[in-house]
Amino acid sequence: LLRSSLDRCKAQHGLAPSASHPVLRLQQAELTERRDRFLDLIGGFGPELDRASIIPDKGRYCLLITDSSGIVVEAYTPDADATDFSRFGIAIGGIWNERVAGTNGIAMALQTERVLTVQGSDHYFRCFGGFACTSAPLHDAQNNLLGSVTLVGSAQRRPDEIAWLEQVLRVAGSRFQTQLFQKLHAERITASLVLHGPNKLTRF
Repeated sequence: LLRSSLDRCKAQHGLAPSASHPVLRLQQAELTERRDRFLDLIGGFGPELDRASIIPDKGRYCLLITDSSGIVVEAYTPDADATDFSRFGIAIGGIWNERVAGTNGIAMALQTERVLTVQGSDHYFRCFGGFACTSAPLHDAQNNLLGSVTLVGSAQRRPDEIAWLEQVLRVAGSRFQTQLFQKLHAERITASLVLHGPNKLTRF
């Protein structure tokens, strides 16, 4: 998967791996529109995507939530490192699809719909060599891809730490989908009660 992505970055997207600041950021008006659209799809941020339950160490990790196009619609960054993260586009409004940001965790998770980590030199752009990005896809109640959730930290992660972070995001993604599933069926039950009354509900 990494090799295919790296090949596309060079042959199809024409990206230069030496670029120092390749990630673009949306203007505020377009970002607000995309963020509002994402929030409408998910019904607002719930506890399953709360930073307190996902970020294992607020001093070491940045949490990014994107829509299905890889646009960061929410970001939680350690205050001490906010400027450095933002300089590399690791901030709200950052565009992390493969055509712009090369091989990275967000793009890979969205393309493959799998939980995975892109670490250090696995990134196409050399300027991201100091980062490790563990990402998980986010799906709705019908299993449609809505976006991704990502933890960004130092590339000097041990294999056991990577495995642990992948599990943290796997659980977060599962809880997110379960919440949307429950919300969907609660709305359907309410609509059925309004239209037909309690005696018309299907019994399971």
